[in-house]
Amino acid sequence: MKNLCRVLGVAVLVVCVANAQQTPGPPPQQPSSGSAAMEQRLRDLEDRVITLEGELRQLKAQGATAAPPATPPSAPTVQAESTTEQGAAGAPVQEPRLGGAGAAASKALNPDISVIGDFISGAGHNPFVRTPSFQMHESEVGIQAIVDPYARADFFISFGEQGVNLEEGFITFTALPKNFVARAGKMRAAFGRVNTLHNHVLPWVDRPLVTQNLVGGEDGINDAGISVQHIIPAQRTGS
Repeated sequence: MKNLCRVLGVAVLVVCVANAQQTPGPPPQQPSSGSAAMEQRLRDLEDRVITLEGELRQLKAQGATAAPPATPPSAPTVQAESTTEQGAAGAPVQEPRLGGAGAAASKALNPDISVIGDFISGAGHNPFVRTPSFQMHESEVGIQAIVDPYARADFFISFGEQGVNLEEGFITFTALPKNFVARAGKMRAAFGRVNTLHNHVLPWVDRPLVTQNLVGGEDGINDAGISVQHIIPAQRTGS
């Protein structure tokens, strides 16, 4: 703004001087040194006006460049529409709602299911225990799930040559006081090291003869009941 005022003042001064020169008067007989000085001063003022005009244009260009672009008004948030799918008949099929939970919660009520096959192949001749050269010894389906923060359920169903059998089915209570753990249902008793193992986790092809002769063969001690476990902490001795 100060530069603009200076430019206007210089322009007014130039106009006044030009009018004064155009006023009729007696023509000078000889050019004096004063008129020459005046002409030089006018040229200087014209050069200065041109310079100020150039600076004014530069200032205007810089102001236009530095001015931040006007941000357009933000578009209104589009409300998400409920996702629908077209069925075979063309009718919209709405996705099931999981009680306000996300898609990851769809597994909350589904148990973990596993299927394991126990294949056995043998060669040679055993007159006491005849083993086929190749057989599907047993297939096991495991269904396990956490019921709530205080219990979990485990069920194991076996399929073999003798039919379908519920090998184990029990509920474990893991939040009892005093660090107790209780089980209720049909389970393999914690008798020895082999009785609790299923066939597919055995380190041998078949069970030891002691297990088969004393505890009922492959099923072992396997019946309905209640089991309570508690680990007694050992006392730490100072070093």
